[in-house]
Amino acid sequence: MNVTEVYTLFGALIDETDDTFLTVADREAYLKTGYQEFRDHVNSIDPDIYLKYKLLAVGGVRELDLNGVLLGPAAVTQMDRLVRVAAIDSIANNKVSVYLQPASTTSQLFEGDGDYCLSGDKLVFGVEYSGDIRVEYVETPTVDWTLHGAADNEFIDNLNAQHPMIALLAAQYYAIRDNAPNMVLDHQLVRKRSELESWLTVGRHTSAAQFVNSWRV
Repeated sequence: MNVTEVYTLFGALIDETDDTFLTVADREAYLKTGYQEFRDHVNSIDPDIYLKYKLLAVGGVRELDLNGVLLGPAAVTQMDRLVRVAAIDSIANNKVSVYLQPASTTSQLFEGDGDYCLSGDKLVFGVEYSGDIRVEYVETPTVDWTLHGAADNEFIDNLNAQHPMIALLAAQYYAIRDNAPNMVLDHQLVRKRSELESWLTVGRHTSAAQFVNSWRV
């Protein structure tokens, strides 16, 4: 499904014809929020679905500033979530030597429990680090939910079969605003969540269930 199709489905679910009560901007905002929640759910099951990486050279530092690189307004690609960090042989070859162990906090890191952690906009290492690394991350979504005209064809992602869930999530936000609980919608959303989990762990490809979640930070 593309943005136009999900936008149309959302409209059918809420059946709200009063554009003064629910403006086009409101609809776009709910869909944007619904998609972010959809991605968060996908990432909680299989963070590799939306995985991207950045290769960086680290020159004997304890802290690597990611502002303007993967974080902050100047970054071309915005990191939504750090998945893992690998030491690589070189930026040219990009061959993983070892995955570094994450720590949850700098306190934990400085106690020797882990190799790195993300603190604010800095990647902090347990010791001064030198070498090339691969930062694997989930990108902040860039889907333009304003492109829902009949002639538009705005791509969402490759999880086409699961995109009705985006409209359901957006409709749930509308139901909260309208102060009108919708049990049918809620039950359908529970079913779609279960279908998504099954599809990601088994249905998408047979090896999907082998993903190890301990890399998450």
